[in-house]
Amino acid sequence: MLKAGHHGSHYSSSMEFLEQVQPKLTVISCGRGNRYGHPHQETLERLQAIGSNVIRTDELGCIKVVFDAEGIKCYGYADLQ
Repeated sequence: MLKAGHHGSHYSSSMEFLEQVQPKLTVISCGRGNRYGHPHQETLERLQAIGSNVIRTDELGCIKVVFDAEGIKCYGYADLQ
């Protein structure tokens, strides 16, 4: 699992870095409708190119990632009130 640096900005995760790390899951923490445009489209495309599943706080709200004997489970809390 990778927690993307700097809210998924344009330069946060180079292809060279991603090819070495090969994250199966990437969490991007960014605000909905933020004025910086995070996460950047090119960053998302790089993550897609290496086959990483991406989950984002701007879409899911608070994210909980659980690692256990059964694998990795992700929970988003945007719709829980």
